[in-house]
Amino acid sequence: MSLEALTALIHRSNSDAEFRRQLQFDPRQALSGVELTAAEFNALKSGKAEKLRELGLDEELSKQGARVRLSPTLRWPIA
Repeated sequence: MSLEALTALIHRSNSDAEFRRQLQFDPRQALSGVELTAAEFNALKSGKAEKLRELGLDEELSKQGARVRLSPTLRWPIA
């Protein structure tokens, strides 16, 4: 996934309550068709802004991304 696509996913999560709910309760469906690397998936799932900054996101977007909640039982690779 490019940084642009990761940014779009985070922005959508912030602005779309249904998508945000789907990320938490049905993440496989929410992420279908989204190309995440293992590092991107793990950074999002960690809920830690510093992990997202390591991928190249800026401070503010990293904080927003840290608020994305994925099901704790979700594992990589997403099938």
